[in-house]
Amino acid sequence: MSHQKLEYRRDIDGVRTIAVCAVVAFHAFPRLLPGGFVGVDIFFVISGFLITGILVREYDLNGRVSFAEFYARRIRRLLPALLTVLTTSLVLGLWLLPATGELQSLAHSTLAALFFASNIFFALQPSGYFAAAPETYPLLHTWTLAVEEQFYIIWPLLIPLVGWIASGIGIGRRRALWALFAIVFLASLACSIVVTVWRPTLAFYLTPFRGWEFAIGAMLSLLLNGDRAWWHRGASAISVVGLVLIGSSLYLFNNETPFPGWIAIVPTSGAALLLAAGAVRPANPVSRMLATPPAVYIGKLSYGWYLWHWPLLAMVRSHALGKPDSLSLIAAIIVSFVLSALSFHFIETPVRGQSWALFRSTRSALISAGTMLMTGAAMTGVIWIVANHTLSTSPRLARIAEAMRANDLGSSFPPACNNYATSFRALPALETCLLGRHGANRIVIVIGDSHGFHLVPMLDRWGRARNVAVLPRTRGGCRPLSDDIPLAGIRSTEANLADCKTFNDAVFAEMQTLATSGRLVGVMVGSRWQQDREPFAIPNHQPPNGSGPITDISRLVALSHAHHFRIAMTRDTPFFAFDIPRCLARRDTIACSISRKAADGARSVANAAITRLAGQERTVRAFDPSQVICDARFCYPDRNGVVLFKDQGHLSIVGSRALEPLLRRSIDVALLAP
Repeated sequence: MSHQKLEYRRDIDGVRTIAVCAVVAFHAFPRLLPGGFVGVDIFFVISGFLITGILVREYDLNGRVSFAEFYARRIRRLLPALLTVLTTSLVLGLWLLPATGELQSLAHSTLAALFFASNIFFALQPSGYFAAAPETYPLLHTWTLAVEEQFYIIWPLLIPLVGWIASGIGIGRRRALWALFAIVFLASLACSIVVTVWRPTLAFYLTPFRGWEFAIGAMLSLLLNGDRAWWHRGASAISVVGLVLIGSSLYLFNNETPFPGWIAIVPTSGAALLLAAGAVRPANPVSRMLATPPAVYIGKLSYGWYLWHWPLLAMVRSHALGKPDSLSLIAAIIVSFVLSALSFHFIETPVRGQSWALFRSTRSALISAGTMLMTGAAMTGVIWIVANHTLSTSPRLARIAEAMRANDLGSSFPPACNNYATSFRALPALETCLLGRHGANRIVIVIGDSHGFHLVPMLDRWGRARNVAVLPRTRGGCRPLSDDIPLAGIRSTEANLADCKTFNDAVFAEMQTLATSGRLVGVMVGSRWQQDREPFAIPNHQPPNGSGPITDISRLVALSHAHHFRIAMTRDTPFFAFDIPRCLARRDTIACSISRKAADGARSVANAAITRLAGQERTVRAFDPSQVICDARFCYPDRNGVVLFKDQGHLSIVGSRALEPLLRRSIDVALLAP
């Protein structure tokens, strides 16, 4: 069955150059090009344009589409280079990544990448593309390949199906294709807009919410097969507009931009305009620039460079615990470019030219692909087994892995009691959320953000020893009480601000009820306190910088005076330079420690405010976990073999529990009246 190729256009490789350079620059230096991630969307438009053109021309020429030949071409285009990168990444991972979960995660993501399902894999991870530490996923970038291939499972089937339906009902094939592409565009875009607001991670990664970007290219492909004369004179103008749309996206978008959603129309339209201008008038200035030899050559390397750059950048960042120097990042970019050139000349070009016998015929390409995928899956399984064996035979790595576990306090504490849902509705029933001594008449409430929650395992153990029930009422990112600046580490959207205020009001109302009943004996207040201004109001004290306080604590103090319970204001734990489990998996305790002077300096404003408040108010005491985390010289990440922190600043569950016997007397003094 014959297959009609599209005419080669040098300017399309130039558009690819814009896309890949944007992505590489964003991944290496995101502050320099904050919207560089839109390069992926440009690739999707190019792909939709080219693949649709090939399929439609094949159908027009032969009256059918050869699915076997289509997928053989995709195999030749993608698989050999991809397998080379995946194998290299696994080898580097064995050398550089610890078996505390990072190496296992690499094995899992490799398997997902092999079968073009990594977008689903990463959509289900707790962190991802815009996370604080994306380098923990060296194959994160393969999500785009998965989206493409999932889309192209359906696309070659739909085009002949629509042609068959059009023939059956007596309408033109091209009109039917226009209807198909328009439906895909509108339906996918509408879903993308809704889901970007509702579940942005799913909208970012999953194919149904990206299909409209391919459909833009598909519609452009049909449009350019028609009469081009009517817009020939405007080619120069639309090419400039396209360049401006892409350029504005690169510099004005950032990781706070809701994406993809409707805003992704800007870079995708820009890409479509560049493709259109180069088709109707190749001599326009922008298309000529895109067709220059350097731009064309980089565009030819774009697939390989895209594959190679992120694993190398991720490994460099991982080895440097997320804080690499610029020279290391630049070196990784250069090495990845060299590897992409070698890949293009010695793997991609020979395979696509069918020089290798393994990929020469359609049948051999399909058989080779199956064999290579199974071999890759077996190799990935071996890596996973090795990683788990290493973890099971190393007590030190096992302790580190244990500290990395999420905030799971066990079946006795339902997830709803974390109050970490996307939107807050109401507090779960008190009885379902009690820890410590469940049947005790005395209750201590823990309030605050995630830096309040990490005290809960400690207080759970303390409550059992002291016959006190412990009620966690914390919410991640929501500073306690009534705040002017209530959020810590989450977006200051109207919805988040409203949720935090509603939550804090509900908690205070519950405290009033418990205080009136006589059951409330203490309130532990923990937070990631603001450090550049007074964290809460202190009577008869003017903040040194003249700004107002963040938190008005007066109503809680007044309630404690009226009902005779204690308030324990917790000085925040030290904030370390690196993620502690990742650091300890690679370095020793001292290398992962922070100086006591630096730790105290970073918390000086809040700590001084807590000291003043405790000195003025008879019901307020200061509580400081750092007294057993730090000595005169250092604050340590572990103690007696227990890893105290699960990241840079949150106590791990095992660490919080391990500190309780050392802090029991201090908790008594802070929470229980003499």
